[in-house]
Amino acid sequence: MSAGQTDAHYASVAVPIPVRQLFTYLVDDSLREVLVRGARVRIPFGRRKLVGTVVEWPAAPPDAGVATKAIESLLPGEAVPATILELTRFVSDYYLCAWGEAIETALPPRGGPTPLRKVVRRTSAADP
Repeated sequence: MSAGQTDAHYASVAVPIPVRQLFTYLVDDSLREVLVRGARVRIPFGRRKLVGTVVEWPAAPPDAGVATKAIESLLPGEAVPATILELTRFVSDYYLCAWGEAIETALPPRGGPTPLRKVVRRTSAADP
């Protein structure tokens, strides 16, 4: 499907790179029914694959002649809540950082929190 077709659907994605810009991606038919604002998605970005956050859905189509790539997949898990999106948007504007970087900072680390280990050493009163 080309970017010029009228039945195409687009989403704006905040990417965790130091650029204060949103990027427009094509949404495949398979994702149209399940995609929501705040969804975490895997996207092609240059030669890399990144994880971004959908911040506008549906979004306006890109300017004529601008090539768009499709969202590759929807990541499992819950979407970023609207309150966190609003807070990170404020942080992005106030501190002049990329919205995607602010979102990444507000989320728990990938893989969840690292469990703490407690080390207990028994000593006797006679030990120095």
